Parts: sequence; structure tokens; C-alpha cells
Amino acid sequence: MPWGFGRVAERPSRIYIPRLNEQLSDVERIAKLYSVCDRWAEKGFTLAFDFENCDFLSPTAVAAIGGMIAHIESKGGDAPILRATLQPKVRDALTKNGFLASHGMEAPRFENNAIAYHHDRSPNTNEFAKFIAEEWIGRNWLDIGRDVRQEIIQSVVELYNNAFEHGRASGFFTCGQKFPNREEVKIAFLDFGSTIPGTVKTLAETRRLSDHESITWALQAGNTSKPGYSRGLGFDVLMDLVSGAGSHLEIYSRVGAVRAANRHPVARPLAFMFPGTLIQLTVSTAGIRKMLADRPKPVIRF
Repeated sequence: MPWGFGRVAERPSRIYIPRLNEQLSDVERIAKLYSVCDRWAEKGFTLAFDFENCDFLSPTAVAAIGGMIAHIESKGGDAPILRATLQPKVRDALTKNGFLASHGMEAPRFENNAIAYHHDRSPNTNEFAKFIAEEWIGRNWLDIGRDVRQEIIQSVVELYNNAFEHGRASGFFTCGQKFPNREEVKIAFLDFGSTIPGTVKTLAETRRLSDHESITWALQAGNTSKPGYSRGLGFDVLMDLVSGAGSHLEIYSRVGAVRAANRHPVARPLAFMFPGTLIQLTVSTAGIRKMLADRPKPVIRF
């Protein structure tokens, strides 16, 4: 029995993937899709991924689908991709970013504007740092210096380590894309299982915070859930990166969300539960150039 978004009375054999962008409604669809995968994931069960109704997948969606497949497989199930259902545009995109190759299908045909799909089911910090350096921050898309690049890499690695240290994550999933016509670079970091509120609320002083307040707390410079640890939760440098015009950072975790632009986070509760942490980063290359022209100081503060 195929599954869309209606109630599931019996065990489905496939799950239909709709068009998925990166808006709030798309994040809610991702949460619903994951809930179905989580409900039926068990040893010996097959849930096939059908893309018949999908004509576009954002980098966030690609990372999320990879996470769903990994979750099913971590429970001993099988999650095949029905290649025949892939529309040409979607198949081409999933070939260029290496997603299909990572799932045992066709060879990757990496395209210059794609940030390759990457997943780690267990922590491998050095390889992840190398991936971030080579696939994203080190590709000269962003007009920033070497020291700033290294600081950004360290911040993203901190997010990566936190996902494995604090949560029940079945992996950490990344995908991105450069959009030359819009002068934007987008990248998504996602894990299912680990949540920022769950991490932040382990502290006595933050235990009563709401989920969206917990995320706001995590964005503040120096805040950490590790006593005696000087670094924060990995967000402060990223907040500086999105302080230029046209850039922003979006975080969804449990029933909280925060959108930050110009170092001003706006928090709100969600009407649905996001079962992990999703970080969407949009950096305007034009905005960074303007910041450098207007300010006699680096983009990132030290």
C-alpha cells in the first residue's frame, strides 16, 4: 500500500516523496515523512522511496531523505530508491551531487555548483572537516580570508560533534548548492535524533526554557552545555557569516525554530515536532562583498 500524507491503517510498501523545498511547510512535510519511516522501520521490512510526484528537491530535502533511508537501515530494514520513478531533472540533480552514487546507484557526475551529498553514520571528525573545507568553504565562493575559513570549519565541526555526543543520531547529513543567478550559497546540516533543546536543557539554569528559547540561548556567544568548556555550541561564527544583507540561518529542532539575519535571531514555537536538528544556511555572496567594502574589519569577529 503506497503512502502519501493520509492516515496509515496498514503497513505501507512505499513512501511517496513530494516536491520539497526549504520553507516551513516543507520542513513539516519532512517531519511527517520521517515519522512514517520511524513507525515502520524494523528488521526485514522494506519501504521503497517513490519519486513519481517529485519535480524538485532542495539541498535540505536531499539531506533529509538520506537521513530517512539511514534510519530505516539502522533498524535492519531496507529502503530502496525506485530509480524508474525519478523525473529527469531530479535524477540529474541527484547524480550531480553524488546522492545516487552514495546509495549504490549510478556513478556521480559532480557539477561545479553542487556541494556533494555527505553522510556519516558514526563520527569521523577529520574526514568531515576535510569535506567542509573542500566542498564548501574552501571553494572560493565566499570572499573571506584563510583564518576566517578555518574558524568556520571549526564551528561546523562543533555542530557535527555535538550531534553525535548529545543525541541518538543515526548519522549526520549534509548537502548544498551554489545558485549563481541569485548569488547565493546554500548548505543544510541535519541529524535525526539529536535536538538542541534536549542538549541545552540538561543545564539547571536552562531547564525551564521553551524549545525556541533554548535554540536562541544556543546562538549566544560563549554559551555551552559543557561546564568548563570555552567554545560554544558552534553557532557564533556562523551568526557572523550571515550578518550580511541577503544571508540568514534557520534552525528547526523539536518544537522550536529560529531564523537569524544580521545577528538578530527571531524565535518561535512550531506547530509540529521536528525529530532532530535541521540547520539551513544561506549566504549571499553579494552581501559578503558589500560588507567587505563597507567595513574596515573582517567579516568574522575574533
